[in-house]
Amino acid sequence: MKKKILGAVAVIAIAAVATFNMNINNNDELSAISLANVEAIAQGETGGSSGTFTCYSTYNNCLFWDCSTIYRCGNPCQNASADSWSNQGTCSL
Repeated sequence: MKKKILGAVAVIAIAAVATFNMNINNNDELSAISLANVEAIAQGETGGSSGTFTCYSTYNNCLFWDCSTIYRCGNPCQNASADSWSNQGTCSL
């Protein structure tokens, strides 16, 4: 009985150490899409409904995963859900 308990404790300890090691070594670098999303969110806080914002005139509509909210160029700017974009410009709300 003691061997079973000792074995279970050893397995749990190894799993805990492995999980901790994976979390320490995990490099979470922000992708360009994530950085653009953060920038768009931060710009929205500066003036509410006024100001100049980075927008994109070419983008792919994103329907499922890895979607980011961007501003689509126009007068006024409009939000769009996209997974890739190009042709950067500026617009205002």
